[in-house]
Amino acid sequence: MRTEYYRNLHSNPSIRLKWFVPLIERAIETGKEITTKKAISLNGYDYTLYFTPVVRTDPDGQISLTLKWRDEGESYTQTITIVQEESNLISGSFVYYFLCPYGYKSRQLFYIANRWKSRRSFRHSYNSQNQSHLQRSFNHSPEPYRRYGKERYRGELTPYGKRCLRFEEKEERAEEAFLETAAKIFLRYKK
Repeated sequence: MRTEYYRNLHSNPSIRLKWFVPLIERAIETGKEITTKKAISLNGYDYTLYFTPVVRTDPDGQISLTLKWRDEGESYTQTITIVQEESNLISGSFVYYFLCPYGYKSRQLFYIANRWKSRRSFRHSYNSQNQSHLQRSFNHSPEPYRRYGKERYRGELTPYGKRCLRFEEKEERAEEAFLETAAKIFLRYKK
């Protein structure tokens, strides 16, 4: 089965530029082509994609990353230009970006229709866009609990204890609202 494009952005395999920075810097220092010894694997919903990166620097100073991979018996190759810009934070250091085939600078590329593309070059959605308002509000707040947190000190609630109490009350209200909504929907469809 050929790899499939999922509308949910983070369900698709992706590569990050930070994985290749050591290879890029070594290629710039030596001026030679650098290849990894081991294939990198990306896992998707129903497949695993293995690819081998090759980093080259031209005499002009242009850096390119060539990816070679096989998908369902077919071989694919894509060369991606890497843009090098001086950092605003530390003078003398550089920041790298992928240059998407559509001209967008990006630090992460996604595997869509047998090509590596920036997220700006195709239609997609995020996890939260596929959830209802109730689901988003139910899953929103992180738990405030800590390993050695003291909820009470000398018989009184601490600020940490108050946060835990508010969190528990909010969770109870959200669960009640969810059950009420589910009961209404169930009764509506039961008729």
